[in-house]
Amino acid sequence: MKYPHLIAGLLTALIAVVFTSCKTNEANYRAAYEVAKSQQEKNLSEEGLGDISLQTQKMPSWRVVDGDSLYILPETFALVKDCGEGPVGTFNVVVGQFHQIFNAKAMRSRLMAAGYEKAMVVQNTEPFFYVIAVPCTTASEASAAVAAVKADKNITLKAPLPFVLVSSRR
Repeated sequence: MKYPHLIAGLLTALIAVVFTSCKTNEANYRAAYEVAKSQQEKNLSEEGLGDISLQTQKMPSWRVVDGDSLYILPETFALVKDCGEGPVGTFNVVVGQFHQIFNAKAMRSRLMAAGYEKAMVVQNTEPFFYVIAVPCTTASEASAAVAAVKADKNITLKAPLPFVLVSSRR
């Protein structure tokens, strides 16, 4: 063999080209995702399910009640047995929302230890569990309670908490 270095160099270059041309990148993943998404939408529309969307959690919204601006969620709910003493207020300051009852009960216990004697757990029809720190009878009382809860360093809150839960049954 006259040119062993030339053959070795060409072989190395060929191997480098093969390995670098097969790399996946973000554009490839994005294209595959778009194809799968459009296929899924096509299948849903063929089955007559194109107008069905995933159920989303209800979110509170700002409302003016009796002259006070409150972050309110109207909801049908009931007190969970052994998770508080009634009565549930007209305006209820929520500091926790959970899919699991044991998480809601644990938060209620922490609230009671922190001095919130009227803390309770209610559930809606889904079931979704709300931990109420302070039940209130008026909007101004609820507004003051929300401010006090926000200032309390014993309670860790994540958006959209705290908000006011009111019964949608009137």
